[in-house]
Amino acid sequence: MGLGVLRSVAAVIAGSVTIGVTALGADTILRKVAPAVFASGGQDGSPWVLFLILIYSVVFSGLGGFVSALLSGRSPMKHAIALGILQTIGSIAAVYQAGDALPRWYAAAVLIFPLPVISLGGFLRARKKS
Repeated sequence: MGLGVLRSVAAVIAGSVTIGVTALGADTILRKVAPAVFASGGQDGSPWVLFLILIYSVVFSGLGGFVSALLSGRSPMKHAIALGILQTIGSIAAVYQAGDALPRWYAAAVLIFPLPVISLGGFLRARKKS
């Protein structure tokens, strides 16, 4: 396996870790500020809370796409799209596991947003680079 392949894999992993760590950090802060939010098995049915979680998840997803493109060295958009596909697969699994616990609008957003938002993050990095 060449260094280019290892760098590509590392770039996608770094983007995924960026999304995970920042989202976990925001969840932790939200737990401290409003402990009741996560008291019911990790999800609150309040549309405002879910909307807030969705907003910061979108921002952090874009950041993950940017990081992946930044570290890729070449073909930044391909790396961001690969990350977006992986995150979408993870989102499908999460929505399936949650079943009816999530409102449909939230489940739909969780499925729809990762690929375009992560791709946008990659695009912003690719545009800045050129």
